[in-house]
Amino acid sequence: MPAEKNGSTADASVKENFAAEKKEDGKGLSPAEDGSASGEKASSEKDEGKTGRAETRRDVQADDAKSPDTAQTAEAKSPDADGSESHTIDRFSRDAEGKLKAFAFDAERFTLSDINGESVTVNASGEKAVRKTYDALMRLVRRDVWKIASTAKESVRESSETFYYNADRTYPSSSAAESEGRRSETLYDDEGRAILFAEFFVDESGARIPDTKMTRRYTDGNKIIEEEKSRWEYADEKKTRLSAIRVQKKTYDYAAGGENPNYCFYEDGKLRIKTIYAQNDTYVTTLYFDEGYTVISEYAAGEKIRETIKNGDRVLRTKKYDTKN
Repeated sequence: MPAEKNGSTADASVKENFAAEKKEDGKGLSPAEDGSASGEKASSEKDEGKTGRAETRRDVQADDAKSPDTAQTAEAKSPDADGSESHTIDRFSRDAEGKLKAFAFDAERFTLSDINGESVTVNASGEKAVRKTYDALMRLVRRDVWKIASTAKESVRESSETFYYNADRTYPSSSAAESEGRRSETLYDDEGRAILFAEFFVDESGARIPDTKMTRRYTDGNKIIEEEKSRWEYADEKKTRLSAIRVQKKTYDYAAGGENPNYCFYEDGKLRIKTIYAQNDTYVTTLYFDEGYTVISEYAAGEKIRETIKNGDRVLRTKKYDTKN
């Protein structure tokens, strides 16, 4: 996967551009800076609406004068809380070739750009901004999530995920995501399905400490036939002493050909739940407990009709249920 280019410049651009957008929207302004807090009011709602649209047109004209790009505006109607319609300004910006460069609607912002052979999109709404980077084959190679504050200095990148590809394959072979104190890694098969997902704690030295791991196997029809989850438990807060690794496994058997597969659930290697289907709404679920105890529940037409509690082969109790049918 191509390494990120001009990372610091791109990061600064995201922070500065969208922090500026927030300030223009009135967020982060002091009462003296925000006209709405000064007590000034327009003479009428009608005049206020005209002023807003005129200012937008002047902004667009100023953009045209600064660069060869052309900026366009389109007026759209959006419903207010009381059901009436109000006017909201859509703003489009296109380059000299007429290609979309930026789009704004209400509090949402979207930009497009090409950097060193890669395509970059940035979408911002509220306090979140997501930057996606694509390679020359238009494959997603990086996804960054930002928390946008009123100033560029206060804005921070919350997470970053990088995707890696083998040659010219469409789907990624792996990906890695990082956030403060955390890292996750994912492996994919040739069909783009996740087959391994692992999460780690990251200490101050950068060392990775296992947290959870999940593996999956699929049928040719894209159905999960096995899923196993492992969880590491530690005896101390610094996670230097491992106390246990808990493992849960689910299996799905589609051999019967019905809509619902037969199902088994294992905990640390022990069978705990088993469901066998005779039909889609007729099945038997067995719960397995320690010391040989089992609870067998029978269902017909989707309703529970009988429950049997056993210890080994000895029946301890049987209860029948009235059904609606």
